[in-house]
Amino acid sequence: GQEINYERFASDLQISPSTLKNYIGILKDTLIAFVLKGYSKTRKRKGVSRGKIYLFDVGVANHLSRKEAIAPKTKDFGDAFEHFIVLEIRAAISYFRKNGSMTYWRTHAGHEVDILIDNNIAIECKSTSLVQDRDLKGLRALRAENIFKEFYIISLDSKRRKTEDGIHILPCEDFLNLLWSGELLGEIS
Repeated sequence: GQEINYERFASDLQISPSTLKNYIGILKDTLIAFVLKGYSKTRKRKGVSRGKIYLFDVGVANHLSRKEAIAPKTKDFGDAFEHFIVLEIRAAISYFRKNGSMTYWRTHAGHEVDILIDNNIAIECKSTSLVQDRDLKGLRALRAENIFKEFYIISLDSKRRKTEDGIHILPCEDFLNLLWSGELLGEIS
């Protein structure tokens, strides 16, 4: 789930950017990888347009990067948690035959929201056991744009709660129950 900077990555691999784009195209065509496009329809804060690439299985991503075990409370754990949630949402959209498009949003100033579904739902993934105010910055910045209807932060918290400004903080298990019951994607066409 990392942004793709074709020029820098191709330089590291000592190949041309067009060759790298072809390789990534093969991964997408064979359904090994997919790309979440950057959301850029905000008015107040300009979003980046680079896509994030994800592999079809978080275990494959970990194996390729030679990670045997991922310790909780590490960056790798947070990346794997986000990857898992992205895969679950993508699978649910397909399972329920929804046409919802998934994107992500990151500004040049550093605000980020991991998953956007159409113009309805904004989701941030945090692998913390206690969501704090600083974890909500990206969602609050996006909320100020007045585009999205629902805002969620998925975490390892033990209890479900809602902030004063209407952001739902859901434990991962509660989120997955909402997602797979069809309730979360109800308004998506």
